[in-house]
Amino acid sequence: MAHGLQSPLAPTSLKNHSKLTANDKQIWDAGYDEEFDGLVSLPTWDIVTEDEYQKLCNGAKALPAMAIATIKFDEFNRPKRAKY
Repeated sequence: MAHGLQSPLAPTSLKNHSKLTANDKQIWDAGYDEEFDGLVSLPTWDIVTEDEYQKLCNGAKALPAMAIATIKFDEFNRPKRAKY
């Protein structure tokens, strides 16, 4: 999945992601989609609208979340997988 990466570094922010080449963006977007789809398939959380969230929280705040990007390498130190 990451064999065609042109940059040897994972994006460290959304701002850096926007500066990637079209090819690298496609690879990282696929890695993000794979992770997101895997999380959605687990029955451990629900996506809620802003209105639903406001009704649920009663003044409490949500925990912030962030996506961490990393490159998994094969035994020859070539990019094997772009992973979030």
